[in-house]
Amino acid sequence: MEEKKLSKFILFLKNNYNWIVVIILIGALVMQNFYLENKYQKEKLSITKMYEIKFDSLNQDKVKILSEVFSWSVKDGLVRGNLDQIEQLFYTFVKKNGIEKVVLVAPTSNLIVKSTDLKEIGTTFNQSLDTLNATKVMSDSYSVTTFTPIYGLNEKLGTVVISFKK
Repeated sequence: MEEKKLSKFILFLKNNYNWIVVIILIGALVMQNFYLENKYQKEKLSITKMYEIKFDSLNQDKVKILSEVFSWSVKDGLVRGNLDQIEQLFYTFVKKNGIEKVVLVAPTSNLIVKSTDLKEIGTTFNQSLDTLNATKVMSDSYSVTTFTPIYGLNEKLGTVVISFKK
């Protein structure tokens, strides 16, 4: 009986050899497709992440340059003692697409002298900016913030803090 079942099975294999090979090949192709799709998705994710990092780096460099150039205008207003001009600069600047807030922080007291958010004027800035000597760029998932110190001839005149939307 056992031999008869085995011979029927062998006979079945011989008669359907072509179909069995086709089914095995289709199975192999499906498995290869899943493997390649998974590999493609991982590669795509890796490349996307790499270019996001490069784009963020380039974007931060541009934001840093923009902040430094803007701070020259603020410095001009500070040297002349023209806070109204600085306020006008802030409001004009914040109207540009992608800029959330601009703040001018006093150098010694860390008080906010001018801000596009009027509620903040006169309050203490939440970070110490005493040791800041050059433009610093900080980034999180929602915004990029620059801290640009402004120097006169002999002293620090203040720090401009600009928040950009990502």
